[in-house]
Amino acid sequence: MHYVGVDLACSAESRNWSAVAVLDDGGRLRDRPVHFRRAQELVEVVGRLDPTGLILERFS
Repeated sequence: MHYVGVDLACSAESRNWSAVAVLDDGGRLRDRPVHFRRAQELVEVVGRLDPTGLILERFS
């Protein structure tokens, strides 16, 4: 199982970048967070994961 966190318009790199991080069952990062500007870049990161073991959660 993997957990995906997305931070839209985060300020880690620039005001115009967003970031996505993928964590494993133990809450450890699988890879370094990926910064992106386009939705297609986010889809590429998430698209590499097995959808049967993926949890996407929205927090407000």
